[in-house]
Amino acid sequence: MISKNKSQRIHNPQTLLEFWEQIHGELKPKWRTKFLQHSAIKAILSFSSDQIKVAIRRGVKLNDVLGDLKDQAKRKEEFDRKQNPFYDANLKDQSNSKIERREKESGRWGRSI
Repeated sequence: MISKNKSQRIHNPQTLLEFWEQIHGELKPKWRTKFLQHSAIKAILSFSSDQIKVAIRRGVKLNDVLGDLKDQAKRKEEFDRKQNPFYDANLKDQSNSKIERREKESGRWGRSI
């Protein structure tokens, strides 16, 4: 186990396990393996380290941690929506395509050759 470090970055299953063990105690080897193979790990790691740390402190089970993270994201979006009256309008302009975004930002989107 690693030392308690507030700036510890949780970026892979092993660092997630290490932080979880700092908070909730060490697991037996059999349970460590099950922890690292849990289906929620990938989704949990898509959130920021700070959010993950808060969620792990609140819950023991990984499914509960993931649920907490999703709730955090939902509350943040609701807050952003209340603070910015143009929040939804701004979302319409966003594209999942990196090429499309890059072309729009450079002013080349929609131009013919």
